[in-house]
Amino acid sequence: MHYSAQNISGLLSSMVGAIVLVSLALIHKPVEASVNYCEFSNKITLLVVDRTTFYDDTDRRTLIDGLSNLYNDLSVGDRLVVHTITDDRAMSDKIFDSCYPGCPEGGLVSWLVSSCRGGLARSDLVEFKRRLAEKLRAILFEHERYPRSAIVETLASVTTLYYSYGLKRVVIFSDLLENSLIFPWPAIVTGNTRSLVMDAAKLELIPDVSGLPVVGFGVGRRHDSERSPLLPHHRYKLERFWRGLLDAAGAESVAIGEWYR
Repeated sequence: MHYSAQNISGLLSSMVGAIVLVSLALIHKPVEASVNYCEFSNKITLLVVDRTTFYDDTDRRTLIDGLSNLYNDLSVGDRLVVHTITDDRAMSDKIFDSCYPGCPEGGLVSWLVSSCRGGLARSDLVEFKRRLAEKLRAILFEHERYPRSAIVETLASVTTLYYSYGLKRVVIFSDLLENSLIFPWPAIVTGNTRSLVMDAAKLELIPDVSGLPVVGFGVGRRHDSERSPLLPHHRYKLERFWRGLLDAAGAESVAIGEWYR
């Protein structure tokens, strides 16, 4: 079949027109209800929250302040996982696991081919905040009684779950008053810190935090009904134990205190 120059020009025009129509159809295709924001980052922040303490207004202020700082440190696509601490590491619940909604920065081409849309991302961010607040509100106001507090074992267990998947930061909200079968209270504030850390290593209870920053906040008060301050020498020994344990794990940095920092 013979095609004239005019025929060829017409066919090319038709093909270009078809491509443009298909491209426009793809651009205006309805956005799906769900976007996998986890594709935009490979960073995981693990927040471990102690459920074995009865929280008063001071604790609530401390947690809310810390969460605000932690939240402001998240970037688009970062995964936030929240686990609880109870009296048994096997009973630690994962109460939240979601990636921070938002659209990554990019040029026009990235915007055209991406399924992410700013309006949907803003709506998903509101839902992200709502679900996180709902889960943490339950911890702050719905007290459960536990005979013990298995912080060391729980931390070792949950960090192992996520370390190989891109764990980048560990945050612990707890008074860090360990009272487990392995380290019953007040062993960690009366015993030899080096020996206690060695015991944890022998039992393979060193957390997987090598190269990671670790923040522990909520420290400084006892479990009594008045939530009285820890005696100075007890607080010193408590923080020394936890720093020793995390240093043995190879943590990049360790910050322990009353407030998140």
